[in-house]
Amino acid sequence: MTRPLAPATKRQQASSPFIKFVFENAHLARSSKDMKKFQSKSKALIKFVEDLKKSGIDKETPLPRLVVIGDQSSGKSALISAIAQVTLPSSEGTTTRCPTLVKLRSGSDKFECVISLQFNYATYNNQHQKLDAYPDVMAFAKTNKSEEVAKLVADAQRKMLELCPHVNHKAFKNWDDLKKKLIQPAAPLPSGDGGFTRNMIVLDVSGAAIDVDLDIIDLPGLVSTNHPANRVIENFVDDHIKEKRTAIIALLTCGSDYANQDTGNLIQRYPNWRSRTVTVMTQADLITVKGSGPGWKDARTKEAKDHPEVFQNPFFVYTKDKWSKDVELAKLQEIQNFIPSNFGAISFGVAALRVKLSEMLVKRIAESMDDIKSEIQRKYLEVREMLSALGEGPRLYSFSRECEVFRGILESFLGVTGRTDLYKAMLDIFSDFQSSIEKTAPKFISNDWQTKMEQEVASSQKDQSVLKGVYSYSGLNYIMSAYPSRGIPGTSVQGPIDHVLSDFVNCWTVEAERCVTSCQAVVLAKVEEQIEKQFGKFPKLCNVVRELTQTYVRQTLETTMERVFEIVEGLKSRPATIFNRCKFEKVKATERDDLLHKVEFHSEEDSVLRTAADIIAYYKYTSNHLGEAIPQSILYNFLIPLPLLKNNIYDACNPFCDPKKDHSYLEEDPQKAFQRQELEQRKERLGLAMEKFKQFTGY
Repeated sequence: MTRPLAPATKRQQASSPFIKFVFENAHLARSSKDMKKFQSKSKALIKFVEDLKKSGIDKETPLPRLVVIGDQSSGKSALISAIAQVTLPSSEGTTTRCPTLVKLRSGSDKFECVISLQFNYATYNNQHQKLDAYPDVMAFAKTNKSEEVAKLVADAQRKMLELCPHVNHKAFKNWDDLKKKLIQPAAPLPSGDGGFTRNMIVLDVSGAAIDVDLDIIDLPGLVSTNHPANRVIENFVDDHIKEKRTAIIALLTCGSDYANQDTGNLIQRYPNWRSRTVTVMTQADLITVKGSGPGWKDARTKEAKDHPEVFQNPFFVYTKDKWSKDVELAKLQEIQNFIPSNFGAISFGVAALRVKLSEMLVKRIAESMDDIKSEIQRKYLEVREMLSALGEGPRLYSFSRECEVFRGILESFLGVTGRTDLYKAMLDIFSDFQSSIEKTAPKFISNDWQTKMEQEVASSQKDQSVLKGVYSYSGLNYIMSAYPSRGIPGTSVQGPIDHVLSDFVNCWTVEAERCVTSCQAVVLAKVEEQIEKQFGKFPKLCNVVRELTQTYVRQTLETTMERVFEIVEGLKSRPATIFNRCKFEKVKATERDDLLHKVEFHSEEDSVLRTAADIIAYYKYTSNHLGEAIPQSILYNFLIPLPLLKNNIYDACNPFCDPKKDHSYLEEDPQKAFQRQELEQRKERLGLAMEKFKQFTGY
């Protein structure tokens, strides 16, 4: 015998005939005779709420829903498994990391479970940004065998935790990439507490054994330890249960004192929690006779007296073993004899709980429909008035035409074709730069170097033995000491060697800066040409694009010059270091030999000449390297990141246009334009919900 529902209020009696029927006859769900009649009505009601949610109206007003909360290891997963009649993972370490939405649908003869990933939030861990649009559901797996569900759900949870960091909150720009990642094997679970996400795993379950229509959200288990990750989970649970239209299934375990369970304390934070909460006592097998053992002691009776609102009408369920009507019935009949009499009317078993929850959700929806409709109508009028006060703003040209022009510019100029055009424009600059660098490199200036060198050596009366030995470090020292002010005989290196080589480096730095600055001017000129040509009639939009582009080019210039200085700094070493570098680099040795051959000297014994050739070869090689490295650095820093600039320009122009509608660029303050865009989106969303109410049966 079940307790009848309270009579309908005047407001509920004034509702549509459909809502009135559902509300007044929810108790028919307890009667198998009229079950089908009630189910057909409740199915339509649940479907209607689901359609409202897809329209995004839950951003304006909370919609009825049913959530399960409980302390960690309180048996939530086992309870959901018993209600849905499928096995869910309970020891994978994932149940506290991924919330799960279970949708039960009756009316099907064949069992089927479809598992999907639903992305409501971008990123995860301590940062969760709600997505703007109602997210698509990404199909993951489907099975007709209930025993396969646990493994598939565990795989889906691992895949969800892997994909969450890749979700972009800007309208799923990388949605296709997510789909590609979906088919790849799931990565191992994140270690520690770093693997929590607000995004849901969705299970659509149907079959002959499903006798009710029900949507249940399994929230992460509460943990008592004061850890930042646990506070994030508690805040997430709190966000769900604080809404007045949320029905709550609060799990309290029979194996622990009520006062020590976080769930009981959490649900009492809100004034109306009693009318929307059903308490489910799990681990009922821990109840023992007359308070002996670790289970149901006399303290439970005292708790029942001290907290009658919690224990007023609890359900006792046995979920330790696999769900089985026979096992459940036997256990519950056994423990029923030990339940204190002061608990009042008590229901036993998952089957009764399943019906109770279906009745509870449908009743919650029926009670809320009029309030939801009124709130939507009120907000629609408010938004319309706000738009009227804001004004329409100037409309210049249709957005569709201008947007295509804008996209064309970005694709052609900043895309592959644009990069090719820029490269061609820079070739002349690079050619001039390389010629300038090549002209400054040291070189031999005459073929009579041997005579001049011998004269210099004789006049200085240096020991000829010092000049012996190939690749001699002392040979280089001899040059620097014998010719401290003359440079290297027979070459363009005249004057103190350190000073001369330093002058080369400084010259190259100046040439590199000139090259980078010239390239910057080319990029800015071409961008400005396109901006003025296409957007000259839209000054404020021009300024946005121009500022973004100039900032981008300036930053690129800084990055490129850092690379220039990095290259040039390597040239400021003393010639001794240069000599050692040349000694071990075959490329430079080959160039040195080529130089010696050109000046018609073939001796392998003269260290001075070979050392001079080493220095010249090194600087020639370095000048060639610099002439190639700087242009490559410019091309890389200027051209490779251009797609990023393109995305930034797209995002910056959003306040000026609404890509979803045939709007135009708005020549006004961007903040005001953005406010109008937000209001227009809200108006459209609220209007769509009002239309759905009109189309729904009975409205």
